[in-house]
Amino acid sequence: MTQHRRIAWTTDEVRQLYRQGPFWQDQAERTCPVCGHVSVRNYLHYSDPQRPGNRVIAYTWCANCWRSSAYTGEAPPVPFTDPFADLNRGKLRIEFFNEQWDKGVLPQKFG
Repeated sequence: MTQHRRIAWTTDEVRQLYRQGPFWQDQAERTCPVCGHVSVRNYLHYSDPQRPGNRVIAYTWCANCWRSSAYTGEAPPVPFTDPFADLNRGKLRIEFFNEQWDKGVLPQKFG
C-alpha cells in the first residue's frame, strides 16, 4: 500500500465540499475544491461500535490530490453498513479505505 503525503483542506475548502450535500444521502464521489477532480470519497464508522447510532468518526479524502479531513459528529439519521467494524481502529488508514473503494467494498450503504 502506497503512503501518500496528505494535506488537510482549509476551512473554506471543507465548506465548499460539504455544500455538495451529505455523503449519507448520496455516496457518489464529490468534486474536490482543490484539484477539481470528481474523486472525493468518504468512509465513516461508529465511534463506539457497541452503541451504534451515537456518534461517528468520518474520513474524507481526494483520491487524486490526497487532500483529506477527519472529524467526529452525530451519526446520520439512517443506519449504514460498516465492512470494517471488527478491524482494529489503529489500522484504519485513508490508503486502506481508498484501496477498498477501488475494489468495490466501499462506498458504504445507507438507509
